[in-house]
Amino acid sequence: MRYQKKWINRFMIYQKIFVDILLLFNGMILNYLYFHFYDSRYILRLSQFQKMLTVCLLALMFVFVYSDFGYCSYIFTSLLGFLFIRIFYHFEEKSEYITQVVFFFILMFSDLFASIFTNLIIRFFDMQRNSVLELSYFSILLTTLIIIILYSFLNAKLIGISYKNLAKKELIIYVGSLVFSWLLCLILISFLLYFKDLLFQFFVCFVILFILLLDLFLVYSAQTKVNNNLLEKEMRIVNQKSDLLMKYYENVKNQDQENSIFRHDLKNHLSVIKDSLPECMSVYVNDIMSHIDTDNIRFYSDNKILEALINDKLDQAKRNGIELSVKCDDTNIEILSDYDLVTILSNLIDNSIDAVNTNISEERQIILRIKEVKNNLVIKIKNTFNNEIRYNKEELMSTKEGHSGLGIKSVKSVVSKYQGEIRMDITDNMFSVLIIIPFHP
Repeated sequence: MRYQKKWINRFMIYQKIFVDILLLFNGMILNYLYFHFYDSRYILRLSQFQKMLTVCLLALMFVFVYSDFGYCSYIFTSLLGFLFIRIFYHFEEKSEYITQVVFFFILMFSDLFASIFTNLIIRFFDMQRNSVLELSYFSILLTTLIIIILYSFLNAKLIGISYKNLAKKELIIYVGSLVFSWLLCLILISFLLYFKDLLFQFFVCFVILFILLLDLFLVYSAQTKVNNNLLEKEMRIVNQKSDLLMKYYENVKNQDQENSIFRHDLKNHLSVIKDSLPECMSVYVNDIMSHIDTDNIRFYSDNKILEALINDKLDQAKRNGIELSVKCDDTNIEILSDYDLVTILSNLIDNSIDAVNTNISEERQIILRIKEVKNNLVIKIKNTFNNEIRYNKEELMSTKEGHSGLGIKSVKSVVSKYQGEIRMDITDNMFSVLIIIPFHP
């Protein structure tokens, strides 16, 4: 009898521990979903390890609070999670605060709704005769499942992800897998109320947890696939722009060469004519010849594509009332293909001109330097800047409306191809981009 009582007590302890584990899992999912939503929109101020540690700590607090406050624990941990998010992420625009609050309340009330809905099911099917711990299994797991289902739709709506960007086959596999796993979870959860064997209940719970983790992975992978498809479309647009720019600067280079030959021949013809003219007419011809010597080329380089590009940007900057200072040392810039050189410099200078055009101060300056430092090709561009910075995922962007960041993405793609690095910084109202490309990667 004493042994049986001891075994029952141990059985109850094991069940209580397992319920706490399920609560911990539920809390981790809730807080992870918070962070996952904000990760897709804003810059995180701490490492991924610190983020996951915070998620675990919040989940532990949820377990301790739940035993005393029940549903209120959802509100408490949600508010605490929201506070952490406000500290850990950088927000600038007022509209972003509205998005935060909307998502926070929707997800928080989704959790509460899931818990209340579970209890209604328990009452409707007259499940109160089951033990409290068995009902806890049912309630926690069903709540977690409902949260994941709601989040998979809420996140897509609030972030603006369109699953239409997935191929039909991918969409069918994604939706079919989720629906099948949700139905399987519901069936397995119902088993917990009708099969009393402890080991079987533990096994079913672990299977359900595994399926829920797979659901999270499916949601994450689908959104990643959508983002990758959008990025590929954006990069195709950027590449088309680079192709057009390359053709344009090839034409400019050829025209400059033809104009140079024409000017040279014209001077020779005028020189012959001048010798046969009276002195008064010779002065006039000399004046014409002096104007022929002055062309529009202000930047000279052995690389004619670079020469055409820089002179075109100098004219563009002049039209916008911007002082563009360019200095290119005698360096081995040929490690970059002409196509990649045009992609990097045209995007960097265009972004700088756009930024300076939004500058309300009198200083309108862009400085471009190309040089060799310790066996590296270094390209640095700086421009005056006094606007606020809008943060996007792993990027610094200006507050200019409609600026999608495609240019800087294209530059990053080229730099990574050469195993280089790119750095961005703001000091003394100067926004700078530094590119370092090794000569021998």
